[in-house]
Amino acid sequence: MLQAPIRIYEDARKRSIQGKDSRLPHGMSREPESDRSRVDEGAPQLQPPRALLVADAGEEDANGIYHASASSSSSSSCCGAPVYRHQERAEYQVRRDEQTNPRSGKKKHGWLLSGPGGPLYGVPTASHSVPEVGWRAFSAPEQNAPSVKACQLLAEAFILVSDASQKSGNEAFQQQDWARAQAEFTAGLEALACSGERFGEAFEGRAAQLFAGRARASCHLRQFRAALRDSVAALEICPCDASAKAAAIDAAICLGCDGEADALELLQVAGSGEILDRCAPLSLKAVERWVEEVAHVAEARAAFRSAPPEPIRDGGTEADFEAASQFQGARRGFAFRTGDQGLGYYRDVVSGASAEADSTKPEQQSPVEMAGIKALEDGEVTPLYHRCFTAWVGFPRATELESNMLQHEWTLWLGKQLSPLNWRLMAKRKGVDVTAAPDAFAGEEPFHAERGPLSPRSQQRWAVERLAAAFE
Repeated sequence: MLQAPIRIYEDARKRSIQGKDSRLPHGMSREPESDRSRVDEGAPQLQPPRALLVADAGEEDANGIYHASASSSSSSSCCGAPVYRHQERAEYQVRRDEQTNPRSGKKKHGWLLSGPGGPLYGVPTASHSVPEVGWRAFSAPEQNAPSVKACQLLAEAFILVSDASQKSGNEAFQQQDWARAQAEFTAGLEALACSGERFGEAFEGRAAQLFAGRARASCHLRQFRAALRDSVAALEICPCDASAKAAAIDAAICLGCDGEADALELLQVAGSGEILDRCAPLSLKAVERWVEEVAHVAEARAAFRSAPPEPIRDGGTEADFEAASQFQGARRGFAFRTGDQGLGYYRDVVSGASAEADSTKPEQQSPVEMAGIKALEDGEVTPLYHRCFTAWVGFPRATELESNMLQHEWTLWLGKQLSPLNWRLMAKRKGVDVTAAPDAFAGEEPFHAERGPLSPRSQQRWAVERLAAAFE
């Protein structure tokens, strides 16, 4: 039986929704007309862009970011469109303009980019949206008409500025204009900071590339501490960045490291996420403090290598030197280093800690006894002992001790003033092994072999205790 043709489409819609008849005119929605009209009336309208990015203008001051005014005054809108003001120079504005023909009374609309002296550029259009191209010069130089990019969010405009600065920095780097490249990468980082972004793969990629680019430019300008700071920040954000790692190694070598292996030993912590504050990844205060410590250690290493070798007394070279292919633990009166006879244990003639001194001389004393310092007794450390210990260990920047302090408190207080890596390096220079866990902790639950090595705080305390024992 043939069905009657559908004449009332609203009835056909109801029957289709109920499943009685699937026929429905092509392109017609199953939603009732009354509901669809109500949704259209309540739908949010497209908001005007919150920011504009003006570039390539003949007048340099006109370039930059323009933001829409958030106030409700008459000066914040013109002809039904918002007024955009320059982010840094409020006298530059982009606004919609209306002109009336005095003869015919016909109105024409357009957009103007104005400066302190009046309109600079304009484009005739009836659109309420800012056009990106088609701008013409009024009083500004005609050779460069501006291009305008509308952004729904102010952060988008800052990100576009950051990307443009990174591109300019790469071009300057290829032209070997190191100063301009460094300035462009710095401007990109400042724009990225103004965007308010802190997390996400896109942000981390931009930040790492800007830091790495500025580090490479700083290396060519021989600003090695700044290069090490930026490259370490890039590695903290993106540990797999090869250019940042190469810049960090070059900077560390120029600061005093002896080759790539020595630099890698200093930089083994970089990229672990323990240096940079991830809640404020563009703030470099924590990285600068770490770089100061590393630079101090690198300079101390360079001074140690450039110093003349310690003389070996005549007679008994076997007693003054013992060859060893690797470090085999601390030995009283000897230092593990490379000298005239190769790698091994050399007598530490400076400290005078050898027990096999010449029989005609009185028995040599320890540094503590030679300085007249009372050794650690009754669990207390004196300010004099603290000053002599920090001078002996090579840590003159340590905080001064004002009064006596219990030994366990002193080890914790002094230990946290340097990272575990730097304590290990100081101990290595003194021939003290701090890699093994203390015997008192062996087998205990917090430091069981299956649970991994000591915590950073315990490593610092253990290093101070071992160095204090060697000092005495």
